[in-house]
Amino acid sequence: MIKNLSEVSGFEEYTEHSVTSAGDIISNKTNTTLKGRDTNGGHMQVLLCRGGTAKPVYISRVVGRAFVKGYKEGLVINHIDEDLSNAAATNLKWVKHKEIKAPKPVRQLAPDGTPIRVWDSIIGVEEVEGLSRYGVMRAATGKQDLYKGFKWEYVEDDLSWL
Repeated sequence: MIKNLSEVSGFEEYTEHSVTSAGDIISNKTNTTLKGRDTNGGHMQVLLCRGGTAKPVYISRVVGRAFVKGYKEGLVINHIDEDLSNAAATNLKWVKHKEIKAPKPVRQLAPDGTPIRVWDSIIGVEEVEGLSRYGVMRAATGKQDLYKGFKWEYVEDDLSWL
């Protein structure tokens, strides 16, 4: 499904752009998908231009306003699969900030699968090791095999290997 941003509350002035329920922002002038940039936290952002002025916006927020029911002032968009780059409407829901899930523990493994360490969260990996949480998240969700020479996986409930 595609909507012109002029139909989306909060984005009415951006008549030269459209948004898809798959999570793409399209320039109506060039008929091309705008390339999002990672904000270093994993959220993808694009610049919407109007009258020579560019405004940075989060893709997931635009998609949420256009296609996800339940928006009210004070709510934030949550990524159901925890992949902040996945802005598809089916992956988004409006929640109170306090309802966002606590970060999951993540397991660091050698390339052969040998467990190395369990971290409390991806944020802990970023703070201690200086690794990008986005890179770790992509590996933990299976979008890439290795990140910085390691395999990563979310820890469900089984810590028996420790």
